[in-house]
Amino acid sequence: MVPCSDSPLLAAALQYAEMGYAVFPCRPGAKLPATGHGVLDATTDAEQIRRWWSRRPDFNIGLACNGLVVIDIDPDGLAWPGDDDKRRGIRGTGCPVQRTPRGGFHLLFSVPAGHQWRCSASLLAPGVDVRTNGGYVLACPSVVKSKTYQWIRPLVRKEELPVPPGWIVEALDAVEQRRQSPSAGNDRPTEHRDLGVLVEGQRNAGLASLAGRLRRSGLTQPELEAALLEANRLRCRPPLPEKEVLSIAKSVGRYPPGPVESCWAMRQAWRRAVEHRRWKYATRRHF
Repeated sequence: MVPCSDSPLLAAALQYAEMGYAVFPCRPGAKLPATGHGVLDATTDAEQIRRWWSRRPDFNIGLACNGLVVIDIDPDGLAWPGDDDKRRGIRGTGCPVQRTPRGGFHLLFSVPAGHQWRCSASLLAPGVDVRTNGGYVLACPSVVKSKTYQWIRPLVRKEELPVPPGWIVEALDAVEQRRQSPSAGNDRPTEHRDLGVLVEGQRNAGLASLAGRLRRSGLTQPELEAALLEANRLRCRPPLPEKEVLSIAKSVGRYPPGPVESCWAMRQAWRRAVEHRRWKYATRRHF
């Protein structure tokens, strides 16, 4: 255990880092990151963690899911997997289990060698989300709506996490195959909508990454804000609050832009998109 006489949240964050999990602060009582780059800022560095929580001892704890796969079961997905043998298979792994404030569960596994999955929402099963590389979850004793995350089967060191049961591995592989393979007939619109979607746990990192590319391509601050707002509307499920998106744009906008000469086409494309967005909302105000 990491000795710590400070807040319970800081003590827990330091403990997670000592166990090999990268953490970062989230806003008190909420799931939104409290740093400019969200999960991209996650670290195991104890001094940085202390600096963060010295500013706000009540910061929630974001646990980065790089190298992990977290099965996030919402209350409306509690019937999953619907088979006693499969449930016994999950219990048999001894995987850490965390109860969420809404009454759902997080099941934590390591990613088996040779497999690469992406975060998803309700693709594994209705009400069952997946958090992995690029995503994050809140960790005990974080609080949302006055309710606390709780470990009901304790967390182990990162290198000691079990791999998922074989049937979960097969199901996750099947999800990836469906997402990567061209669809035919009536499946095509659904597959098209899934491409590029940023689900909860990915949204801040995804928008920050997009903002960095656009800033390097030479976009100005107003162009960057308009582009992220549109990307948030089209790609994030659910969309982030506008204030959060503008905060990402402001943070990334502090960096110098790339050379204008090398990005004229991209700048022109985004300017047209920005002009279209302004025209569309101006029209809505009149009609």
